[in-house]
Amino acid sequence: MLSVCKFGNKCTRANCKFNHSNKQPCKFGNKCNRSDCKYVHPKVEKFVFNDTYYNNVIQKRERIEGLNPSEYLNQPRFDYIFEHIENKVFKRYWKNGVSNDNLLNKRNKHLFVKCFIHSSYSIDNNDLNTNYERIEFLGDIELNLMIKKWVYTKFASYTPFILTSVDSYMKSTKFLSKIYDLLDFEKVIIKKKDILTTDKMKEDIVEAFFHAVYTNIGYDRSKCLVNNLLNELIDGKYDDLIKISIKKKQILNEKIFEQYKTPMKDIIKFEIKQDKKTKLFNCLSYSIGSQKFSLQGYVFENLNKNELIEEVSGYILVNNF
Repeated sequence: MLSVCKFGNKCTRANCKFNHSNKQPCKFGNKCNRSDCKYVHPKVEKFVFNDTYYNNVIQKRERIEGLNPSEYLNQPRFDYIFEHIENKVFKRYWKNGVSNDNLLNKRNKHLFVKCFIHSSYSIDNNDLNTNYERIEFLGDIELNLMIKKWVYTKFASYTPFILTSVDSYMKSTKFLSKIYDLLDFEKVIIKKKDILTTDKMKEDIVEAFFHAVYTNIGYDRSKCLVNNLLNELIDGKYDDLIKISIKKKQILNEKIFEQYKTPMKDIIKFEIKQDKKTKLFNCLSYSIGSQKFSLQGYVFENLNKNELIEEVSGYILVNNF
């Protein structure tokens, strides 16, 4: 058997004695990394989606993600959501009172439906793109930025400690739940009837909603809308907001650090007992350094551990500092 010509098909000799039609398979197969290999390599077949896969998976995902929003999320059956947003949000907190057509961008209009779809109702429960659980991740960042700007402007003469405390409170689940209730989103949430709306769900829906707002009308308009909403919600009661925001434990920690140059956890020790039936906590005593103080007869009822330490910190502030 003639050996293979090293020039292969590029050989220019008319009377070449070597074999040019090489059909021997390369022993390395598709893993061969030689560009000038003379042997035959198997062809790589491209994967082609069949019609069943496309119809069942790809088209369904396109409808939900908004690649073709007119087919699903812009259907007339969702018009009540757009009417609610226009009446309860835009007309109320946007000074110009512009209409749906001007403020709800048609390209991203589907996000105002998606932000109210709970995973219990979504077409595919395993696909996070069918509900608000992914877009609330972005809304968390965007809403936090607008809240920070509002806090920075309204509390211009306060220390960074106050700013951080107020900002932390206004981004909490408790505060965002108030926004959910104020905007009456319970009327438009899409979920199964047996699913109860928790505070965490309220927080996520508010964050997802403001991502939809941010995407549709941009940062400047969104900031104006959030400012008007927060102004009404706080209603000028900035001192009350500071009192709610600043935790007694934080104040006590700062006082301890000023006096002892050591964090509170190294100075103050709590003797805490848990009730086996109610699973709630009670503080029996506390010690500051070597001094021990009894709390017998002073009962903190219906509190979890964090709430208990907060209340006892307030007691220590009044009685020891």
